[in-house]
Amino acid sequence: MATLVASQEAPATPLRWPLELAGVVVLALLAWAWAPHPLPLDLTDVTSSLIWGEQIAGGGLPSFGAPFALTPHPLHIAFAAVFAPLGDGTAESAMRALAFVSFGGLAWALGRLGQACSSAATGVLAALLVLTNPAELLGNGTVDAPFVALIAWAAVLEARRSRRATPVLALLAAAGLLRPEAWLLTAAYALWLAPRGRRERLWAACWVAAAPLLWALGDLVVSGDPLHSLTHTRDLTVQIGRRTGLLETPGALVDGLRSLLRPAELAGGAAGLVLALRARRGRLLFAAAPVALGVAGFVALGLAGLPLNARYLLLPAAFLLVLAAHAALGWVAQPPGPARRVWLAGAAALAILAVAVVPREVSKSQDFRADLRAQGVVERDLERLLHGAPPALERCPSLAVADRTMLPLVARISGSELANVVVAEDGTSEDPVALVTPTGGAAAALFLPPDRRASVSGPAQPGDVGSWRIVALGC
Repeated sequence: MATLVASQEAPATPLRWPLELAGVVVLALLAWAWAPHPLPLDLTDVTSSLIWGEQIAGGGLPSFGAPFALTPHPLHIAFAAVFAPLGDGTAESAMRALAFVSFGGLAWALGRLGQACSSAATGVLAALLVLTNPAELLGNGTVDAPFVALIAWAAVLEARRSRRATPVLALLAAAGLLRPEAWLLTAAYALWLAPRGRRERLWAACWVAAAPLLWALGDLVVSGDPLHSLTHTRDLTVQIGRRTGLLETPGALVDGLRSLLRPAELAGGAAGLVLALRARRGRLLFAAAPVALGVAGFVALGLAGLPLNARYLLLPAAFLLVLAAHAALGWVAQPPGPARRVWLAGAAALAILAVAVVPREVSKSQDFRADLRAQGVVERDLERLLHGAPPALERCPSLAVADRTMLPLVARISGSELANVVVAEDGTSEDPVALVTPTGGAAAALFLPPDRRASVSGPAQPGDVGSWRIVALGC
C-alpha cells in the first residue's frame, strides 16, 4: 500500500506539530477571551447531542425517533458520551472547549493552507479573516466548526505533500461523521489518489465507505432504519417548512454565502477562485477544490429534499477566505508588468471595500456578543424556573413547550425524555401538561418567530422567572 501511505514528493515545509498545537491553543484562547463566559451552547444540535450522549453513557439508546428530533451527528454524540459520566457540567464544558479549539484550529489551518498555497502573508491574512468573524465561524458550539476544521487540516497535509493518503483520508472520514457533505470530499480525494493496485483501491474504498456505513449502522441499531437520518430529516424539513429543493438551491446558495462572508471576502474569494482555476496545477487548487465540492454538497442537499440552511455553506465559505487572501496579496509575488498592475488595482479595491464595512462589522460583533449574553441569561432563568418546583410542574404528569425549538433545552434541564415533551404551539393540549412558555423579552426573541412574540407578551405574574412562565393546562 505504498501508494496510499505516503507520497515520495518532498513537503514544502515540514509541519512541527508542537508548534502547530501551540498556535491552535493561542488562537483558541484569543477566542475564549473574546467570548462571554460560560459560552452559551447551540440550543438545537449541541443540546440534542448532549442529551443523546448522556443516554448512551447511561447504557441506553438515544431517542432519535422523538417528535421534532434533529439530525444526529455520530461523532459529536460520541464526544458527548465520553464526557457525560464525568459529572454534572463536564460534557457542556467539553463542548465549549471543542468550540474554541475548533475555531482556533480552523484559523490556524487556513493560515497554514494560505502559506502553503500562496505566501506567508496570505496565510496570516487568511487566519485574521477567520478570527475577525466569530459570529459565523465560532458561533455557539455547533458541529460546523469542528467539521470544517478537520477538512482544513486535511487540505493542509495534502497541500504540503501531494497524495499523502491515509492521514488525509482519516481526517475526511472523521469529518464525515459530523456532516455527510464530507463523504463527497472523501470520494473525490480517493479518485485523486488514483490507486493502481487492487489492495490500494480496496484500502481507499474502505475509507470512502467508513463514515456513511458507520452512520447508517448507528441509525440501524437505534431506530431499525439505516436511512433514518435521511428520511427523518427530509420529513422534518417538509413538516416545519424549511427551504429546500433544486429550485430553491441557487437563491439559498447566494443568500447563504452573503450571510457568511463580508463583501470584500466574497468578491476576493471569487477572484481568487478564478486565479486558482487559471493556475490549474498550482497548490491553490487545494483551496479551490473544497469550495467546489462544498457547493456541490450543498446542491446535493437540495436535490435530496434536505434543508438548505446557510451554515451548511460554512465549508466553501471558509476556503473562500484563503482564496480572498491570495487575491489581496498574491500580486506581491508577480513580476513587474501590466498583469501585476491590474492585480494590484483589484487588491486595492478589495481593501477599500473591506475598510468601508468595518463599522458595520464591529457593530455586528458587538451584537453577537450581546446575543450570547442574553442567551446565557435566558438559560439560567429557565433552570431556576424548572428547578424551583413550580406548582404546575408538581401537578402535571408531563411537560409541554410553546415552540419546537425549545424542546432540547427544556428536556435537558428538566431531565425529561425528548419523546415525553409535548409541543403546544397554540397554547393548548389534549392531555394535561405543564406548559413552558416565554413571556416576551429575550426568551421570546430567542425561541419564537416574530409573528408570535406579541401573543405571549403581557404583565408579569407570580411565579414568572425572568422572561419564562410555566402554566398548568388541564391539571
